[in-house]
Amino acid sequence: MKKIGARMRGRKIVSRMKGKIGGENIGWIVLVFVILSIVVVVIGVTIGMRVRAREKKHPVKIIKHFQNEKEREMGFMFVKERLKDGEGGLFHFGGGGINKFWMKNTFIPLDMIFLNKDRKVVCVVENAKPGDLTSRGCDVESFWGIEVNGGWTRRKGLREGDFVEFV
Repeated sequence: MKKIGARMRGRKIVSRMKGKIGGENIGWIVLVFVILSIVVVVIGVTIGMRVRAREKKHPVKIIKHFQNEKEREMGFMFVKERLKDGEGGLFHFGGGGINKFWMKNTFIPLDMIFLNKDRKVVCVVENAKPGDLTSRGCDVESFWGIEVNGGWTRRKGLREGDFVEFV
C-alpha cells in the first residue's frame, strides 16, 4: 500500500507543477524570450550600422575631367586657388593598373583618392605637399583617381572601403 500512496502523491506533485508551468510561469517565459529577442535585434542593428558607416557614399562634384594622358599629366598644375569644398578633378585611368600622382607645379595641397572600377575607395593619400616630385599612390589597382582639397578626406571621414559618387 505504501507504494500506491507514493505514486499517488507523485502524480499530485506533477499535476500541480503542470498547472504552474502552464499558468503564471508561462508569462515569465514569454517575457524573457521577448527581452532576449530585443537584445539580439539591437546588437544586430548596431553591428549593421558599423558596417554601413564604413561603406559610406561620398559625393564629389567633378569640376574637371582629365581623360587623356596629357590632361592627366597636367592635372591641377598652376592652379593657385583652393577648390570649393566637395569639388574635385576626376582622372580616368582606362583599364586599371597601379597609378600614382605627383605635385609638380601644383600650388595647393591635395588629397588623392584612388578608386576601383566600382568606385570603391582602394587608397587615400592625404595632404600631398605642393611642388613635391615624389610619386604618390598605392600599390593597388585603380581605375579612377580624384584630387580634392588637402584635408577634405579626413574632414569627411572618407577611407578605404567607402564609395564615391560623381555629381
